[in-house]
Amino acid sequence: MDLSKLNAQQREVVMASPGNVLCVASAGSGKTLAVVYKIAYEISERGMAPDSIVAMTFTNKAATEMRERVQARIGRMANEVYLGTIHKWCLLQIRSHWREFKMLSPKIRILDDYADVLYCLPDYEKIKDNKKLQEKISFLANYFGRCVSYNEDIDPNASSDGDALRIYEDMRKFQYENNVWTFDDFIYLVHKHLEDSEYYRKEISSKIRLLIVDEAQDSNRLQQLLAAKLTSVHGNLMAVGDDYQGIYGFRHANVEGFVEQAKEASVYKLEVNYRSLQGIVELGQAVIGYNHGVQIDKVVAAGRTDASEKPTLLLFPNDPGARTGVLVENEIKHVARWVSDKVYSGTEPHEIAILFRSVRGDFSRLLQAELALMRIPYVVRGGANIMNDKHVKAVIAACAVAGNFAIKKDWMHLLKLVPGIGAVGAGKIASGQPDFPLMVSIAPPKVRDDLSKFFEVLKTMVTQHNSTEACLNTFYRWYIDTLDRADQSMAVKIMSMLLAAFEGSASLTEAVQNFQINQQEMAAHKKDKSGRVVIGTIHSSKGLEFENVWIPNVHDESLPWKLAKTKKDLQEECRCFYVAITRAKNELNISCSLDTSQIFNSNLSRFLTRQDVLDRLELRPMGMHLDFRPAEFVLEDRC
Repeated sequence: MDLSKLNAQQREVVMASPGNVLCVASAGSGKTLAVVYKIAYEISERGMAPDSIVAMTFTNKAATEMRERVQARIGRMANEVYLGTIHKWCLLQIRSHWREFKMLSPKIRILDDYADVLYCLPDYEKIKDNKKLQEKISFLANYFGRCVSYNEDIDPNASSDGDALRIYEDMRKFQYENNVWTFDDFIYLVHKHLEDSEYYRKEISSKIRLLIVDEAQDSNRLQQLLAAKLTSVHGNLMAVGDDYQGIYGFRHANVEGFVEQAKEASVYKLEVNYRSLQGIVELGQAVIGYNHGVQIDKVVAAGRTDASEKPTLLLFPNDPGARTGVLVENEIKHVARWVSDKVYSGTEPHEIAILFRSVRGDFSRLLQAELALMRIPYVVRGGANIMNDKHVKAVIAACAVAGNFAIKKDWMHLLKLVPGIGAVGAGKIASGQPDFPLMVSIAPPKVRDDLSKFFEVLKTMVTQHNSTEACLNTFYRWYIDTLDRADQSMAVKIMSMLLAAFEGSASLTEAVQNFQINQQEMAAHKKDKSGRVVIGTIHSSKGLEFENVWIPNVHDESLPWKLAKTKKDLQEECRCFYVAITRAKNELNISCSLDTSQIFNSNLSRFLTRQDVLDRLELRPMGMHLDFRPAEFVLEDRC
């Protein structure tokens, strides 16, 4: 088999002797290529039966891509190799051996998670409002169903109470009696059967001559135990992954188990990054150095020889005395202009990504508003789109009513804004629209005064129909008082965005219609992802790459995330930052808005304050006249 397209490290992985193998594959190092060649090599050169190879991937998309590439090398034999997720493999096992698993039939009803199962129980009414009880049941489900800890240190009886244990047992009984299961249950059931039945364990593991686990750093403890049992006869396990990119601790991924495996396995490293320019690779290595001592150290080199510049760190003034909604305005507008310049200079929009730790914050939503005003199509990955924002929906619904083109959905949305009116009440009251007096008479007596006041607002808006600004301000004055303080700030910013979007329209009807047309044009790009800029979470970008990446809002309450308190949490946050950095191929910008009134007590992310990291960045203060001294930005290390 011709291996000339592989580098020396990749060839070593492909030709590795059978046994317990750990392939530590750095970002952009050609991991998939090595796995594809490994499968083809075992079949064509070592005579391994295709149906004796099981390759478990993290996603179905990865499995499809891998299968196509294996087919290109060995043809139809690739169809006999199992290539898919671990959940699907376990489901196929249960369907094939459903009697052994004590199932009613192979026709299994699959639910998303345990909450859906609880909803089906007769005691659900007692459970639904008891959050503490739900948490205890969730603990039991995770303990038994996902093997979160799976050791003697945790006693599920001590971590729960009688009611939770009883409900958990009732839930399991219901599942068996009704053939209702979740995806996580499939792994639990197969692992349990492998433990309980020696015959089944030997039968299954003797058929698997090679088990490949892709993205192994994201496996949880139960999945790792399952892999060990499936290879108990032949002992041929190849775990492929990168502990630097283990970012799914919130899903109970056990990256520590991946690192521990290096002590027992034959370790092969892929350390050439063919994706990113040298400056980006060096920055990633410097940042991940924060976790030195708790990871598998790698010396990653850039495989590209293009001329490389340092990634840029842009610092913006963040004046706490500025008016509401302008605290990070400079940074947001700069990012939006950067995107606009890239798009209009010919860069394909899908090669531009703005990555956040979370896209649910104000920064992301305001950036979306800026791009919407610039009519730059974008896709939001890992969070809600600004066009589905509740404040936007409220304004559009109010404008539709004032413009006399509302539908029942608009009325339902608006009526639920009135204090004391829920979904059921809104449905009854809406049956009387658009007759305001009739709707008030239908409403319960306790909400009639508030409802009448709201209708007066709508009547005023009708008279202001030809002045979009006056109309929006009338609604805003009423709407803002219905919100709590946390929501009010965002509502102000959204209202400013809509005022700008509606500007120039002759009437409210025209303004809303233009706005909706703009939405439709953006939606048209959903079928063609090459036409949209990506605004996404770091987690949603895993496995992807972009020509140009901007990581904004990198302060010490965002990266690391404000809830990260333990040493383990902070290590994962550092890996998140590393993943974001290594998505970039050619250009990488990082930015943060600093408190200029207390500049030397800054909230710049701790991951950027070490000197070896700063040495690999081009520092660019934006409108900040200060003597920048990096050492002064170092915060006390919570680790």
